[in-house]
Amino acid sequence: MSEFSLLNFSENGDPGETFEAAEELARKVKNRFQMIIDESMLLTHLINKIPSAYGMVKVSLETQDLMMTSA
Repeated sequence: MSEFSLLNFSENGDPGETFEAAEELARKVKNRFQMIIDESMLLTHLINKIPSAYGMVKVSLETQDLMMTSA
């Protein structure tokens, strides 16, 4: 689980790589420990790590997350 806390976005890198790494970690946890990582919790964790350079992406993801949790 500590690997999730090590996930970070690079100011100059592709944010998709971090999302892909998070998805891969979630799959590994599920396969190894039969534990499912809640997608909303994972997305919230990642949103909090998005650098300010991706402000518009962060707002979009936060809006989508709010819409999903209220549905």
